[in-house]
Amino acid sequence: MLKEIQKIRDEYQDPVFRMALEHMIRTGMDHFNEETVAVGKAIARENDAMITAGGGLSIFPIPLQDAILDCAAALAKFEATEIFRFVKHYVQFEGDEKLTKRCKNCDKILRGDDGTLVNDGYEDAFYECDLCHEYSMEDGSVILCDTCGAYYTANHIREGKNEDDDDTCPYCSD
Repeated sequence: MLKEIQKIRDEYQDPVFRMALEHMIRTGMDHFNEETVAVGKAIARENDAMITAGGGLSIFPIPLQDAILDCAAALAKFEATEIFRFVKHYVQFEGDEKLTKRCKNCDKILRGDDGTLVNDGYEDAFYECDLCHEYSMEDGSVILCDTCGAYYTANHIREGKNEDDDDTCPYCSD
């Protein structure tokens, strides 16, 4: 699904994509006034009554449905961009853990350019926060190549071809 959204963004480019998102959200937000919220609550009660009359039990009880509508109405008073900003920083969705950079050692969420990538390009690549990276460098579990500046673990060292050759960096062979 994210790839499909990315295709739409690629097709329309960033300024149009952002304006379309805001328009979509704003258009929906415009419908959350006192009158439409009251109508929504009345419809929820009618639907709940039909389910109960048929011997069923509603998955979403009326107080929950009322709370959802009241929350949406309260959120509709903010600018869409403020809501996007809040969601970006504070709301986690299922699957976000695959998109979030975290320190391998302490599980700290790394934002932007935070953290150091170790074993870049390998299946066992990982990020470390600055503090954990410092400890990894001190205890020798992560190696810095003085030539190319790459960080890697000992399992990726290229062994010298003979006894006279030193073990080498997996990236630059130095």
